[in-house]
Amino acid sequence: MANPAGRSADSGLAIGERYVIEATVHPDHISSALDGRPANRARQVSPWRDDLQHARQLQKSGDLKNALHLCERLLRRNPAVIELWSATAEVLLELDDVDGSLDCLRQALLIDADDPAIRAALKKIQLQSESRQTPEAEEQANQHFAKGKIAEDHEDYDTAFAHYRQANDLVPVRFDGDAHQRWVDQTCELWTPEFLNARASWGNETTTPIFIVGMPHSGTTLVEQILSAHSQVQACGERTTLGEQITALGNAVGCGTETISTARRCTQADVYEFAQNYLAVPHRTEQRHFTDRMGTNFLHLGWISLCFPEAKILYCQRDLRDVCLSCYFQHSAHQLPYASRLDTLGAYARESVRLMNHWHSVLPGRIINVTYEKLVESPEQEIRRLLQACNLSEEQSCFQSHLKQRSVPTASAGQVVSLPIHKTSQRRWGHYQQHLQPLFKSLGETTRLK
Repeated sequence: MANPAGRSADSGLAIGERYVIEATVHPDHISSALDGRPANRARQVSPWRDDLQHARQLQKSGDLKNALHLCERLLRRNPAVIELWSATAEVLLELDDVDGSLDCLRQALLIDADDPAIRAALKKIQLQSESRQTPEAEEQANQHFAKGKIAEDHEDYDTAFAHYRQANDLVPVRFDGDAHQRWVDQTCELWTPEFLNARASWGNETTTPIFIVGMPHSGTTLVEQILSAHSQVQACGERTTLGEQITALGNAVGCGTETISTARRCTQADVYEFAQNYLAVPHRTEQRHFTDRMGTNFLHLGWISLCFPEAKILYCQRDLRDVCLSCYFQHSAHQLPYASRLDTLGAYARESVRLMNHWHSVLPGRIINVTYEKLVESPEQEIRRLLQACNLSEEQSCFQSHLKQRSVPTASAGQVVSLPIHKTSQRRWGHYQQHLQPLFKSLGETTRLK
């Protein structure tokens, strides 16, 4: 079996079958883990939780070798912790060691054969392994994306779209639209005014975080840049903390990645701890507020409202035809599994609007809409409205935020961060409308939030 981390067989745990040999879960460990779960969750998870978060940060930054070493060390110390096996499996998968990933999950199933987190991880790994892109296809896709950009810059839109389509056709489809629609259905059924009102006093009333949510390429980066120019706001970018904590809580209460079941089962003490842990993650200096620009948190506005009932929520919206086209024209399918086909793009975007309409209905007055087109047409008026909505004083730097140079790790950074607010990306879809019928059909009449 290959060793993608480049280690000798004796350095740490070897990959694959050696997990079974060297770290097999002892029956005593299994029984003690199950006896103590979830009655004393804090005692069970606290010794390794911080190290696991560090491992995930290393994984996100691309330092897979050190992420794997840390996961291995945690497993040696805590062989009965299911989440550690799952996390190690994810790192191994990124290292293209599918067999090692599956071995980790099999070990986890020895602890609890019915654990929903492991079953979900197994399904995820099987799906990804079946749809992995070969290096040759990856290189061809990159070339077509580059050629598409060149043709578009020369206003040869038909040629540009042909290259973008060829690039995306080389990317395997990893999105289950029906499953996502069912999840949105279940989310709307769970997060009702009655459900939230019964838990209205559970959260932390801090106003420190400002959540900026929305579809990719909807203006979230621009909004964060404007706010972070204020002396009382620190930009923290796309924080993965919220989603990670929902998963961690799900594991603690025995629901794994089933967020619906986790929300039903969590207690007031869980919500209090959730909020405290979110705020405790190192993120800021002396500013009064920080931004969390993880756009996909629009999926979790129920959690945000529950845990932080006084925090500001900014929803960035833009013509979905432009949003979807921007997703389709960038090699982002590894992060956005729905982005490589026009019909799945349209389906995901349509569901995002349906979910946001639900959040507006159950959280009246909580969500501040920020429309990209209005922001670029009337920046001074919209920036002033944005500052007022966030209870921030007017500072001239916010109106000149395009002059503030700052590194922003986002696919759209080159489009807005170093440039003044501009209008060139509006109605971009109009150049390609003869090619976009699958997108239009999937979107239906939905082009933005009503």
